[in-house]
Amino acid sequence: NGSQIRCRIDNINAPETAKKDKPAQPFGDFASKTLQDMIDQKLITLRVTKEANAKNYGRASCQIEIEGKDVSAEMLKAGAAWLYQRYSNDPELAKLEGQAKKDKIGLWGGFNPINPETYSHMNYLK
Repeated sequence: NGSQIRCRIDNINAPETAKKDKPAQPFGDFASKTLQDMIDQKLITLRVTKEANAKNYGRASCQIEIEGKDVSAEMLKAGAAWLYQRYSNDPELAKLEGQAKKDKIGLWGGFNPINPETYSHMNYLK
């Protein structure tokens, strides 16, 4: 209906892109481009799994499908995200992340990838 919803993709956590006070995390641009390539000019099916609130920065958690494919699974397969283990216990998604790690795909091919949750709490000189 043309309305917009601000959401985070359910079950995954992708590397951070540059913010005004922090540089981009390694593979942040890769993750962003991977997602953009997946969704560009496609019909998106979105299901809210958790309503937005102040605790999650005003974003809902959403399960997103594009042409029948689960975006969380596709991002994990591409090595463009971590499984958000604190909020997901899906064994199939864990397998996909494990395979990407084993095959050194995407961020797993880099040296010592840092989970976005850890990265967001690191201090940077301004």
